[in-house]
Amino acid sequence: MLASYSLPVTRDETVKPLLTLDQTYIIFDIDRKDDASEVIRISKAPRVSKIAFRFQTNAPTRYIVQPSSGILTDCNPLPVKIILYGNRYNPNHLLLLQAVEVQGSEDRRNVWQSLKMESRSVYTIRFQLGTTVLGISQILNFDDTESRKVQQGILRVLRLSRKVGAPKVRELESLLEMLKGDEEILKNNVDQTMKIKSIIKAQLEQRKKTSADLTTRLADIERECDALNRKIGEDQAELQKIYDNFRLPAPATK
Repeated sequence: MLASYSLPVTRDETVKPLLTLDQTYIIFDIDRKDDASEVIRISKAPRVSKIAFRFQTNAPTRYIVQPSSGILTDCNPLPVKIILYGNRYNPNHLLLLQAVEVQGSEDRRNVWQSLKMESRSVYTIRFQLGTTVLGISQILNFDDTESRKVQQGILRVLRLSRKVGAPKVRELESLLEMLKGDEEILKNNVDQTMKIKSIIKAQLEQRKKTSADLTTRLADIERECDALNRKIGEDQAELQKIYDNFRLPAPATK
């Protein structure tokens, strides 16, 4: 289990990235019979000699992370399994990944207890948690309505504009920057949707495999039940035969 988090989420954008992840979206398939889980991969950022990492949450009895902390000394991806215990998801759950550069003789046991920790830069990543149902809903609700609104607004401004020369150039440059910002938002939305789609597709394949395994197991159990029923019938017939052979004759009536 994880300990409840104690360090604040860093807001300092100057903190250099210490590690990379293959995903920050964790989507749990809470309809499965066993505990839902996802595997992510974390890697040490280049040009950093050694880092310590740890996962923290505000729901330590709900999340199991294996491993929950450690030291990264190379850039090879480290698989980390995140388990939602009991499949009890709550939108208020937080899951953080924190990392610091290891100094001197620090190790995974004492690096987070250092007296200098408060003055050190802690690189923090907050995961976006959800469930398969919420992920599907997010994909279905995605569209580029906001992008179309911005484009329509720009066309309206261009039609009404009376500026010429340098003021016109500045106006067009401003509109171009607005379009770039809108394009970046749309691109991020598309990327997010594709990532969620990929995760849900993998979960669907897992469900298909589980369904096939359960169907095979059910057929095996039915065959075993049929065999047991036949054996029980045979045993009952044999016992009845033995009983009939050794049954005492009824006493004669006077």
